Amino acid sequence: MNSDENNQISRWDFTRVFLRSSLEQGSWNYERMHNLGFEYILVPVIERLYPNKADRIAAMSRHLAFFNTTPVMQSLITGVTMNMETEVAAGRLPADHVNQVKTALMGPLASFGDPLLWAVLRPMIAAIAIELSLSSSPVWGPIFFFVAWNGLRLTFRYISQSVGYKRGLNILEIVQSSLIKNVVKASSVFGMFLMGALIARFVSLNAVRGLSSVSIINHLNFSPVSILSAVIAICLMSISMWLLRHRVNAVWIMLGITAVCVMLAMIKVI
Repeated sequence: MNSDENNQISRWDFTRVFLRSSLEQGSWNYERMHNLGFEYILVPVIERLYPNKADRIAAMSRHLAFFNTTPVMQSLITGVTMNMETEVAAGRLPADHVNQVKTALMGPLASFGDPLLWAVLRPMIAAIAIELSLSSSPVWGPIFFFVAWNGLRLTFRYISQSVGYKRGLNILEIVQSSLIKNVVKASSVFGMFLMGALIARFVSLNAVRGLSSVSIINHLNFSPVSILSAVIAICLMSISMWLLRHRVNAVWIMLGITAVCVMLAMIKVI
């Protein structure tokens, strides 16, 4: 099963793997999640390293196992897997180590990628895009979001694939260190802070209109109405998040909010 010296991963093979990386979820399935997409990504490497058909079949079969992690973080595992497949093809690493290492990386990288990407980076870019749409032309917001998100996503994919390929099994030391846990914790805290800022900036609710007619309110240095509106908005968002986490359909949540707002408007509360 030893590979020929000429059968090493080339720069073009590396680039082909990178170009395929965004298609990981194109064949997503409930049984083994991203396994077919991950195998598709590695096809250029497997074809390069294993000129023998039987070895190629064995390598392909190896990657039919269950695979699931944050899609953007997949590129780091891809790089590590490319390194391991090179070692397997050269006879320096047992083949069963490949899936063992992939399994060891999936969970920690998902716990790192989900809060960092979905709770911090993507909402931050979306907030800037919304602000651009509101303050200038509505066209600039979507353009900015598309360019910024995909630019950062693809840059991270390329760098992480390179690092994974160069470091190989040494990546396990970083993943199993306290660094990942600290980043996840910081990302979660910042994500909650960002959510509060977004609620205050973009969620508007004029609550309890009758308060503005009370004479004592006009002599205060702050507006209880605006504070109450902000509190109600935060409560409304928190209830919506709680319902989403309990798998209540988002459409039903929106319909419920609409119905409540209509009823409150009819009795002149908002």
